[in-house]
Amino acid sequence: MNERFPQGNPHHEQGSNDGLTVPEQESAPSEQEATYETEPRPTPRIYFTAGLPLRAELTTGAWIDMARPSEDIYDELYAVFGEDETYGPEGVYIWDHEGFGSFGLITGALGLEDVHSIELLAQVARGIAEHGPAFAVWASVHEENPSLFDHFAAAYKGHHENMAAYVRRLFETSQIDQTLRKAVPDALKDFVYVDYAAIGEEMQREGDIIAFPAEDDGVWVFDERA
Repeated sequence: MNERFPQGNPHHEQGSNDGLTVPEQESAPSEQEATYETEPRPTPRIYFTAGLPLRAELTTGAWIDMARPSEDIYDELYAVFGEDETYGPEGVYIWDHEGFGSFGLITGALGLEDVHSIELLAQVARGIAEHGPAFAVWASVHEENPSLFDHFAAAYKGHHENMAAYVRRLFETSQIDQTLRKAVPDALKDFVYVDYAAIGEEMQREGDIIAFPAEDDGVWVFDERA
């Protein structure tokens, strides 16, 4: 479900400078350019509605910033929808979301078996806001064991052009390319080289290193042994 609601909730509109006042408005693009060293930090948020929305113009809804403690999110849901909607049988409904990247967030009524809890979504959102979109992949892979979310910082080896570029960086301090070129005759210099791509493929086959395609280009690399 990806409709955008034309009306925000008055509670969420007055005195707000967070850019969440108009549901259909997309977040302003970050001025920070994504590189293989630095990526922009998304602001994960969810559009909640009072129950299952059938007609947008008749439905109370609001964008809620998720990158904060779950208690604060519940407080805002209560302020927007009231106690009956927030905790009642109809519940509050996740209609739309943005900024969660590769994390497969499921829309639906809070409390349903297949719908993520506020606590889990807040934990994922905080990780994305702190670490960037690579955390969304990590959270998606380890969704069934959220205790591994905290392992991200140790396992994440960066955003690289490809696996060959990652392996080449691992070998930088050894200066193996320079050593190899000095060790062979001039006639062989163009034929003797280190196959970094093949090394990267072998590392992945052995399960030491995992690489996921990044959102824009390149790969996110993780070392599960770290």
